[in-house]
Amino acid sequence: MAILFPVASFLILSCLLSKFVFLSRREACLLSAVACSFWVWLATEFFSLFRVLNATAIMLAWLAFLAGILFLFFKQMQTSRKAAQSHVTLGGLHVTPVGVIIAAGIFIILLGTLLLALFSPPNTWDTLTYHMSRVVHWAQNGTLAPYPTHIPRQVFSNPGFEYFVLHSYLLAGGDAWANCVQWIAMLGSLMVVTLIAKQLSAGIPGQLLALAVAATIPMGIVEASSLQGDYMVAFFLCAALYALLRWRADSSWIWAMSLGVASGLAILTKGTGIFFILPVLIWLVGSVIFADPRRRWSQVLGALFLVAAINSGFILRTVLAFPGRDLSVATQEGRGVLNESFGPDIFLINVLRHAGLHAGTSSEHVNKAITAGIRFLPAKIGVNIDDPRATYASDHFEVNKPSRNEDLTSAGVHVLLLIVFFLLVGLSRSGTPELRSCAVCLLAMAALFCLAVKWQPWLTRLQLPFFVVASPGVGVLWGRVRFSLWPIVMVSILFLMGIPYVINAYPRHLLGKKSIFKQTREEQYFTMSQDRYENYLRVVDRLAASGCHNIGLVIGSDDWEYPLWPLLKKHGMGDFRLEHVEVAGPLGKIPYPRGDFTPCARVVVAGPTIDAAIFKK
Repeated sequence: MAILFPVASFLILSCLLSKFVFLSRREACLLSAVACSFWVWLATEFFSLFRVLNATAIMLAWLAFLAGILFLFFKQMQTSRKAAQSHVTLGGLHVTPVGVIIAAGIFIILLGTLLLALFSPPNTWDTLTYHMSRVVHWAQNGTLAPYPTHIPRQVFSNPGFEYFVLHSYLLAGGDAWANCVQWIAMLGSLMVVTLIAKQLSAGIPGQLLALAVAATIPMGIVEASSLQGDYMVAFFLCAALYALLRWRADSSWIWAMSLGVASGLAILTKGTGIFFILPVLIWLVGSVIFADPRRRWSQVLGALFLVAAINSGFILRTVLAFPGRDLSVATQEGRGVLNESFGPDIFLINVLRHAGLHAGTSSEHVNKAITAGIRFLPAKIGVNIDDPRATYASDHFEVNKPSRNEDLTSAGVHVLLLIVFFLLVGLSRSGTPELRSCAVCLLAMAALFCLAVKWQPWLTRLQLPFFVVASPGVGVLWGRVRFSLWPIVMVSILFLMGIPYVINAYPRHLLGKKSIFKQTREEQYFTMSQDRYENYLRVVDRLAASGCHNIGLVIGSDDWEYPLWPLLKKHGMGDFRLEHVEVAGPLGKIPYPRGDFTPCARVVVAGPTIDAAIFKK
């Protein structure tokens, strides 16, 4: 299977780095993952440039990468005269009650989320609207170039995450492995969390606690089997932070370049990534200016160059595609997410509301009291907590019950752990200078995010990278607690609260009446709105019966496009072309990447809740 080429490349490169570069196994896996991610970006951009971004090109790219790694591996095997021994940083780990609990909990979470990723198709709202839709358009067009669309996010949203999904889609010939991209990102993030904790002077107990904290983040569990992309940002953010910590220790080129690649990909993956990665880059530059002038500026500039280079293709394509550089649609999209004012009043209400999303309890009366308490301070100083300049659409802030909905999941226990961590570091000056500097960096991430991003009910999933990258600090401090029962109590609570999100979260249920094993894959595309299934199916049957292969699409900006693609393929429309037609504004002026298009059918999908699909010859 071609889908195994990237896996084989990662494993062999990890062995190469561990055996001959004398890195620990975890560090070797991290650098191998970063290198493979860079290859995904490079191959995607290169083949897109020549408009040959297809399954054959991607398969050849991975074969070439794998062949290069094998050549280096066997060359080193022949020339090396040393008995290279890789460092097993978790060696000597004794079996303890807390270790058993963590191992069992991690196993359940990883296995459960993997089953969900494998046996359910991409089916979250944004995935069906633009994540997978842009992937299939790229595959159809053979290029990343912008195309006419009624859904601006297909063009303007940062595309890095979808590069990885595109590779899985092309290599597998469909979306069977698409959800595994986030699962792999979770696996990598958990590994890097332990590395960061180790670099911050945590022993084995601290590393294990950091692992438990990161693995049980509720929105992380439910996102691990979806295509939201936030766990991918978390992985690159953690990789960048660890690379910075290692670079500060030895000023190595390999860690400086890894920092640049990870930072660039974190930004390319999702727009919110820049608010988390910017403090890391400022710390990088500050390490040269203030901490140690002897550090080599060439490494810092090299890292910053990689950040810019990785994002340049997307920026240039987007800007150059529009006649007269008319980016008004992009500006309008940005206003929906970014604050329109950046004063202290906006910062205050966002800190309160961003944290308030995690304050919900099972009692409506308690939630109303918490809501009133959060609203009290802004009202006292004359600030509107629902200020439209910092609030998405016309949403109204209130504290709700904890939810297992992927878009609304909260992490109240983890918030409390983080608050205690920051208080201990700030008030008692606990930990090493590096830990305190890391805490400042984390606070800068949170502050920048609150200052820049509008409050919205589903904001918690956008906060996932912060929770993951902050987990090592919690592990470092709590791992030093001498009370022997505390780690057992802590991890038991975390896993008992986290495992239900594996078993019964929305929209993918592992067990129960709505289990993924009790529905067909086709039906699961419509889990979030099951009444749409028959409408889409009826239109697809009419298209298949008509013999028309050039299909024009008129669709709302928040409607589901993607289900049409797998349904059309499954119902005998293997060779079809689907393009958006009648597109108004700047997006309608973009030429079709595959040339002129004359549809013989017109499908209309109207409204987010009115599931109308109308076919016309």
